[in-house]
Amino acid sequence: MAAVTAGSGYLTVTEIYSPEGTLEQTVALTDRAMVMMAFLEDGTLASCCVDRAGRWLLRLDRGEEALEVLLEDALVYDILPCGGGAALWTCGGVRFFDVQGAETGCLALNGEAVLDWACGDFAALTVYEDGGYRLRIASPDGRSQALCALTGKPMMLTVCDKSVCLLDRESLLVYDDFGILRHRSAIGARAGAVYARAGRTLLTGDGQLLLHDIS
Repeated sequence: MAAVTAGSGYLTVTEIYSPEGTLEQTVALTDRAMVMMAFLEDGTLASCCVDRAGRWLLRLDRGEEALEVLLEDALVYDILPCGGGAALWTCGGVRFFDVQGAETGCLALNGEAVLDWACGDFAALTVYEDGGYRLRIASPDGRSQALCALTGKPMMLTVCDKSVCLLDRESLLVYDDFGILRHRSAIGARAGAVYARAGRTLLTGDGQLLLHDIS
């Protein structure tokens, strides 16, 4: 667990705690501010920072070691762990980085409005363009990408293992990582949110919990 605070003489101070609540590390920054963060699979704290010149940086903290990567001409909206590294949703698209800070791939967005996104072994986004909703999928190496037209308005999505679980107003839709629709269940109207873990989805809403096996 980590918490970003302000500190005397610092732009931001980030406190990293163990699961037991013990303070393990403090990251105090004087010339840049930490804006958002995510823990990667190996425990690395990946964060996006802005320096005094308004430039965005990707910072990777592993214990006492820290690595920073300047993100040229980027405006970052969110960061999520993805495929062992990090995925950054930026003004130019989704950019993928490994734990050494090397950029491994990119999913360019061509004027599409992003409605929601989620990551696991890959990244999935629901977008809107030219009057239509679409699902976009990309692997961290940028080599595998898929684009799927959606017939309904997407409400929420999540990534679980090799599947994308998407909830619209009528159905739960399950796609594989190639964008192929594998399952449709007409329970969307009864659900308000969808969560996925270990091959199963949990849907909440209408005063009930619905468990659905996607393995």
